[in-house]
Amino acid sequence: MTEKNDFPVLVDGFMSVSDDAFCDEPELRWYCPPDSWQESLVEGRREGRDGSWMVDDDGQLVVKPPAKKDFWRKTYYTPVFVKDDGPCLFATVPRNEAVMAETCFTISGTTRQFDQAGILVRCDSEHWLKTGIEIVDGVPRLSCVCTNSYSDWSTQKYWKDTATKVKIRVHLLPNRSIVVEAWEDETETWNFIRICHMSMNCKCDPDPLADHEAVTKAWAGKAAPPGHVYIGVFACCPEDQAGTVVTFHDLSVVAGSTFKHDADCIHE
Repeated sequence: MTEKNDFPVLVDGFMSVSDDAFCDEPELRWYCPPDSWQESLVEGRREGRDGSWMVDDDGQLVVKPPAKKDFWRKTYYTPVFVKDDGPCLFATVPRNEAVMAETCFTISGTTRQFDQAGILVRCDSEHWLKTGIEIVDGVPRLSCVCTNSYSDWSTQKYWKDTATKVKIRVHLLPNRSIVVEAWEDETETWNFIRICHMSMNCKCDPDPLADHEAVTKAWAGKAAPPGHVYIGVFACCPEDQAGTVVTFHDLSVVAGSTFKHDADCIHE
């Protein structure tokens, strides 16, 4: 490891990537790689189609998310749906230690409703967080979904009209709190947009949807190893792949956190 901002660097860029999520090396692995889905034999069925990825000559990760893949769990929509199959390029980090991940990315091409990209933190299919930019009703919005059995989605206005060079930072804290920050160019500051908690063993009891077919038959991906979480970049096109391309210009993951905030009344 090298030192960056006085913290040990766990990941710096995209030069060490593998398709195999079960290998010990390299430092970055794919969860549901964009190009891993087989073409459906059912005519007209688009799910999983047209996904691809590459690391270009500048060391940037270029992702074309496959059609109709996403992360979502049970909340709000009718019919009920559960998705745990979006592509994420992740590192495995300790769950109870401070970790900070930061990326800069651009969403380009023809976008559709709910197209999204940013940083994903994942313990298992019921406990995860995704944050970044999501296309909502035709405009890019800062977005964060924290899931503890049910997904909790918040958005706010993004200060640019296009999702170009978006900078997102996520802090994992030892008490399992998570802080999300977004960079604002005009003020040259990091603004925190969400503080939340990922309750790794949280269950809804009783859960009215526990026996729902959408839940019992949903595909669930591999959980992170005990005492660890996955953290990395993700991109999804839940409605369809209409030409969206996400370019991740960089990624860093360090052991430590720079976030400072408290409830001290002197700030009033």
